[in-house]
Amino acid sequence: MNRRQFLAELFLLRRPVPSVEGMQVQVLENFRLDSGTSMLLVHHTQESQRSQFSRWLQQRDRTEIQLFRGGQMITGRIFRMKMCLDRGLILLSNDVSVKAKEVLTIAPPPN
Repeated sequence: MNRRQFLAELFLLRRPVPSVEGMQVQVLENFRLDSGTSMLLVHHTQESQRSQFSRWLQQRDRTEIQLFRGGQMITGRIFRMKMCLDRGLILLSNDVSVKAKEVLTIAPPPN
């Protein structure tokens, strides 16, 4: 094995690949219309997940997502709040009842 092959294997092939499919988030604030909640301001659930959630948001800014609460699936679109670190704004496709401090799982829709 030559030096180039050794470095390629050391630095490229053994690098862990981030495989975050979904994230748990906590609702900080809900924005309601008459029929139900239409937007959610969310952030990470634990301080240890802060940087992971930040990267997740950067990779998925303005994309469609699925939210899971119990057995219920809700669709929406997430936006990274650039002026508020580690915060996401979710626009929901349908009005639903979601409360502040509720924990949801969010994930990109399957391909």
